[in-house]
Amino acid sequence: SEAIPLLERATELAPNDANAWINFGAALQQDEKIADAKMMYEKALELNPQSAAISSNLGAIAKDAGEWETALQYFEKALEIEPDRAEVHDNLGVALKELGRLEEAEANYNQAIALKPEFAEAHNNLGVTLHELGRFDEAEASYTNAIALKPNVSSAYNNLGATLIELGRLDKAKASFTHAIVLSPDYAEAHSNLGFVLLKKGQH
Repeated sequence: SEAIPLLERATELAPNDANAWINFGAALQQDEKIADAKMMYEKALELNPQSAAISSNLGAIAKDAGEWETALQYFEKALEIEPDRAEVHDNLGVALKELGRLEEAEANYNQAIALKPEFAEAHNNLGVTLHELGRFDEAEASYTNAIALKPNVSSAYNNLGATLIELGRLDKAKASFTHAIVLSPDYAEAHSNLGFVLLKKGQH
């Protein structure tokens, strides 16, 4: 990116300006130089430890790397500083869910939705956790909400289909998986799930 040398120069000219390091980190992250971006955000956090945004950015990097405990710590820190960040509650929910702390994940997704009712991804993530908790009717409602808010997300249709299988509604599950494949023709899991439904229905 053309911005990177300029933003690097800004950190040299103003080494104690946390924003300069944040901007440099963001440019590196956009350029997929994740390890370097992480270092810049860590430097920014040293300069401004009370920044929820920096902790959130570091949490997102850890989340993308599957470092769930680290992500959890950063997201919790961000929410201590700014408790009303819906995206951070959603991300914290993902980390908690991956660590098997499903009830806490559910609470964070609900908090994200309370703060931002139109947050389709949080509705979808809540559905995944409710499905894992065996609360299939509630999971179906969450996926339905996610789809109503954002109708072109194939994962919500795939997730809904998996829940409909558990509810014994194979025709609706078939339609849901089919819709997921229409939206994302290379969606392997949706193809596999649709095949499973057709097998269950005896349609070879």
